[in-house]
Amino acid sequence: MKKITDFATLENSGATQQEKSIVKQYLKELFELYRINTIKDIGSIYILENEAEITNYKAFEMYEPISADNIEFVDKIFLSSINTQELFVYVLGCFVISVDYAIYLLLPINILSPEQQAIFEQARFINNKYLTLEE
Repeated sequence: MKKITDFATLENSGATQQEKSIVKQYLKELFELYRINTIKDIGSIYILENEAEITNYKAFEMYEPISADNIEFVDKIFLSSINTQELFVYVLGCFVISVDYAIYLLLPINILSPEQQAIFEQARFINNKYLTLEE
């Protein structure tokens, strides 16, 4: 599990290039929206690496297990590369913890169990995002 709050923590996180590309876009959007250069006071982005991490919800600042009821929105992220036909699929879920604090969970869809995948599929707002990785 990797906790990201700004570009420095992203670069030092050990995240894959695919994960860095996704998180960088979300950080840019949040920085522009709130005119800040870190999200540490308003939330965090967690990159989860395996199914077991999803059940350890207290480690990523949640008070209750992930459910369709506590997801604000889900982005399904489809990554492709200019030079290859590979497609990487991630999900990013936003969970509002309080009025002024939210966390984002980013994870490859293939680490989700069918039950966990169903939770993300039941979110009220689901967006598909298509990104091309820079080479």
